[in-house]
Amino acid sequence: MKPLKNTLPKGRNILKANIHFNDFDRLAFLKEVVNPLYAALLEFQNANKIKLEPYKKHAQNYKAKNIFDIDFLNTDFYSELVYLPLDNPKTIALGKLLFGDPQLSKDNVMSCASCHNPNKGFSDGLPKSVSNQKGVFTDRNAPTLMDAGYSARYFWDMRALDLEKQVIHVIDNDLEFNTDFDAIVAKLNKSDRYNKLFKEAYDGIAKEDINQRSISNAIAAYVNSLKSFNSPFDKYVRNETQEYPENAKRGFNLFMGKAACGSCHFARSSMAPFLLFIWNRNRRCWALPKVLIPLPQNWIRIWGEWAMV
Repeated sequence: MKPLKNTLPKGRNILKANIHFNDFDRLAFLKEVVNPLYAALLEFQNANKIKLEPYKKHAQNYKAKNIFDIDFLNTDFYSELVYLPLDNPKTIALGKLLFGDPQLSKDNVMSCASCHNPNKGFSDGLPKSVSNQKGVFTDRNAPTLMDAGYSARYFWDMRALDLEKQVIHVIDNDLEFNTDFDAIVAKLNKSDRYNKLFKEAYDGIAKEDINQRSISNAIAAYVNSLKSFNSPFDKYVRNETQEYPENAKRGFNLFMGKAACGSCHFARSSMAPFLLFIWNRNRRCWALPKVLIPLPQNWIRIWGEWAMV
């Protein structure tokens, strides 16, 4: 109870202070009040054997001690009904190998890493991504894959529902891999290394270890493992380090305060589970926080999303 008794009055006193909205030190409040209070409440619940479980199933890990813990959100929540759980180390390693292998494309000219370059934040830094044809570009750019495992939809037009299903959209795209799974399976079956790795990861699940589902699952497992929650900022707000640039501190307070960026891009994360996607007639997409907002009468809710009709 002592941490609770110490932290609550401290938080109240800070909030009661006559501080202008633009001058409030949100980062300090997060480090000194919010996160310690979150940890103290967990300690209190455990000490009093209070059952920790969600009212409704969702992604929050109730055993996390800090809202910026690496495991605060459970990516498995966003990958239900997959071929094999996406946290398997063997499938993650296999997926990483496939991710960089141009054999997945028709003429062995492209890999996933061609557009999702690890050295560029798993994107390519281009307005539109290069295609398998010289001088021709795809319709859109390549979004980063960091934290993609938390998304509820994939691609800019939201057409894929999970990480496994998004793979085929790249494989059969004329400007991308321009092939099919039968051709990829035939290539991979010629490799003793791939046969060994697929057998170790998927033996006994299907008649053939190398198949459309296992290939998609391995790539999905690797992408699902790409998490950004161990950045210098995360370590700082978890009090694992006391070093953080002063201009970055000012940037955070501006972002969450006067600039109001945090109205849509939440402090814990700005990923898809926390956003509401809205399209208009021109198929342009906006992302808004999942809060109760008034919408015009010509907007309707379809499959959990808002669309204008």
